Amino acid sequence: MKQHQGLFITLEGIEGAGKSTAMKFLQGYWESREYSVVLT
Repeated sequence: MKQHQGLFITLEGIEGAGKSTAMKFLQGYWESREYSVVLT
């Protein structure tokens, strides 16, 4: 993997707002561009 500057992204919202769906989309987006992703 390439070295990249760190980026911290938070997702907020009520239950059922689509946070998990958005998180999976963003994970795929960044990993496809060779970024390391950590989900908590």
